[in-house]
Amino acid sequence: MSAPDPPHAPGSGPTGGSAHAPDAHAPDAHAPDAPNAPAPEGVRALDHTADVGLVVDAPDLPALFTRAALGMEWLLGENIEAVTRMGRGPARAGDVDITLYAPELPVLLADWLRELLYLRQVRGRRFESARFQELSGTALLARIRLAPAGEPVREIKGVTYHGLEADRAPGGGWRARVIMDV
Repeated sequence: MSAPDPPHAPGSGPTGGSAHAPDAHAPDAHAPDAPNAPAPEGVRALDHTADVGLVVDAPDLPALFTRAALGMEWLLGENIEAVTRMGRGPARAGDVDITLYAPELPVLLADWLRELLYLRQVRGRRFESARFQELSGTALLARIRLAPAGEPVREIKGVTYHGLEADRAPGGGWRARVIMDV
């Protein structure tokens, strides 16, 4: 299920072509303008006019949401090796509980990424890992581990609804597509 694309004001958004056409977005192994760090497992960058995006593949919903968060950090240019360590043990000062509700899965994924982007921009902390107590198509309850954030190579202004998708992938697992405004 996909969220509808909002109308774009003249001079904003894509400038031609269909965002859903197979050739409209060429997946790339490296984030544009990012260091030559490899992409997190199951994540590819999308080449998109004036924006950046991700295609995320995962075996289950927790992995889809974790990989999308790691993919956003990758697009920002963080050290992905430090980001991918899964934390264990009791809550630390860098742990935050997040509860989100949305009408459908794609919107829940966008809200998740927006919350993580907010924590980065306001608290200067980046996503490191997550433990999901609940994750369905409309609800998320997670404890996330945050780490100090360095300077990103690009600014992400927000997560858009344009071309937003999150659903079961053909052949099994899950796939998401997210475009971010830079």
